[in-house]
Amino acid sequence: MFLGSTLRAPSAALCVVVTRVLSILALYTLPSATGGRLAGERAKLLVLALCTEIGLWAVVFGLGAFFLRWLRPARRRTWIVVGLALVAAYLPICEVDVQLQRWMGLRLNVVLLRQFFGAAGESGFWHTLIGFLVEDALALGLSVSFIGVAWIAMALSLRRERATPPRLLGAALLLFAAVLFSASAPLVTAVRKWALAAPVPFTLSLDFFHELRTGNREPTAADLAAFRTAIANPGSDPGAPAWRRPTPPSFPTACGARPGERWDVILVAIESLRGWYADFRSPRMAERMPHLYALFREHGVAFVHSHSNGYPSGEGNMNLHLGVWSHPWKAAAHDHMAVRTRSLPELLGKAGYHRVWLTGSDPTFDNLQHFFGRWFDHWELVVFGDGVLVKRMLQLYDASPPDKPRFFSLYTSSTHPPYVLPAEEGERPTDPEAGYLRALRYADRNLGEIVAHVKATGRWQRTLFVFTGDHAQPNDRQRAHDADVGLPNAGRTWTGLLFAAPGFAGGTIRTETASHVDVPPTVLGLLGFAEEHHFLGRDLFRDVARPALAVFDGGVSLIRDDTMLVGPYGTSPPRIKLRYDEGPVDDPGGYGHGAVLEVTPSDREAFAQAQAAVTTCAWLMDHDRLVPSALPK
Repeated sequence: MFLGSTLRAPSAALCVVVTRVLSILALYTLPSATGGRLAGERAKLLVLALCTEIGLWAVVFGLGAFFLRWLRPARRRTWIVVGLALVAAYLPICEVDVQLQRWMGLRLNVVLLRQFFGAAGESGFWHTLIGFLVEDALALGLSVSFIGVAWIAMALSLRRERATPPRLLGAALLLFAAVLFSASAPLVTAVRKWALAAPVPFTLSLDFFHELRTGNREPTAADLAAFRTAIANPGSDPGAPAWRRPTPPSFPTACGARPGERWDVILVAIESLRGWYADFRSPRMAERMPHLYALFREHGVAFVHSHSNGYPSGEGNMNLHLGVWSHPWKAAAHDHMAVRTRSLPELLGKAGYHRVWLTGSDPTFDNLQHFFGRWFDHWELVVFGDGVLVKRMLQLYDASPPDKPRFFSLYTSSTHPPYVLPAEEGERPTDPEAGYLRALRYADRNLGEIVAHVKATGRWQRTLFVFTGDHAQPNDRQRAHDADVGLPNAGRTWTGLLFAAPGFAGGTIRTETASHVDVPPTVLGLLGFAEEHHFLGRDLFRDVARPALAVFDGGVSLIRDDTMLVGPYGTSPPRIKLRYDEGPVDDPGGYGHGAVLEVTPSDREAFAQAQAAVTTCAWLMDHDRLVPSALPK
């Protein structure tokens, strides 16, 4: 009798649990959106996810059974409706989390929620989102089906007479949950996969907790000292410790610019450029990116230990133009739109440059259009791949005012998963690494057209090229061990960086650390400008080398040459130390996270100082202190 009444009473609840189980099974069975595996140790991770998910629902429905027995029958139906409505609203959140894992290897978190709600009302956002999902139609169809079946089951259950829950139902479900959570504990300890497998409420709650705990604290004197040390700026304005005036330039500059000259600048952010692919030390670069490699051999300087300071694309583009580290919990393009800035395009505009930004990815997806609309004289979204993007860039380049220097900033798209190229490029490979390499060669071929066109117009002798990536992109092997290593790791941050200009000695390799925040001050230095700014990086051709910082998803990385310390933000000890670069990689698809090294006491001290510097930077952005208060917006 107990079993029969138990199965009759929570029919909708049982359907919800079954659909969630099927969704998790699909998540770990289907290939990721890039075509590879979602994670390594898939069997353990699947068991952990199933135990915790079913355990969560056992707790919810077990407590619900106790609550319904406590209510008077007249109120019971009302509360059943309320409960089912909450469950119905929660299910789409679960499926959004599933799609984020498949596309980005990330869980739903505070920063991504801010980006979504900040961009969802903008034109083009939904078009871009739908375009991505169409490429993954099977997984999207399954997600919609799971939600629909559960909703229908809940709606049908409301038409039936609700029996009083059996007396032992609540206790039985809570006991069942305790067994499941106990069974999952060894898996958490063994493979440290909790962050990847925990139900959405746990991950979001932990995210909000960290933000509340660390987000409002004003930096101490020690924090400010750590920040000034990290950016090598003693500072003169206590209210804006990032503000600095560089030393006057010496001419000719490293690239050959002379006093009074205003060189053109072409800055290219290549979507998901992996540093272990774009390694100019390797002769294989002649096969992977032949046009950029030829430019490197002719007049290029490559920084092979270059990193993005954040992830994903929105943060990478902001770091590259704004010259400031990412915020540990917030999305700069959404949360700091009112912050006063002196970005690279703003400073070049002050110097009389004609500024154009062209992007192959809809900026409303990351809420970039507000900042970039202020920073550039003209910007455009150019869809359908890098070939169309480059053709449009060359049209606008030729139509630029002839009496003004030019700053063109390009953001490519063809190397974004799932690596869709024009039909004439042939059939897309099923192997994700082969698909990425094919897209990389396609991007390189089109970027080579820009270089050839600039040389043909006669402006090459006064043009500075900068090629980098908005961030890296983890391969299957890296994604499989993200939870063991932590974020941000080299799979997300290690990207290429190439400077090219007539005055450079070709084929130059630089192995000291570089990052996106170094690009703006380096460009100013190569042009011979001595403008005040808030860039946290250094002029790579004049200043002493120092470590780089990457911040993402509640994690911090301190990167020094070929090693990196990775750990969660808000605590001092790093989780792991890696030698991420063990030399040029002949087989990029087999590249992992590198070799694990011993964490020394000096590493712990350096990581604690890096955390303090990040805290100070976040507070400065939150309180509009990047520039002195006397400067206008």
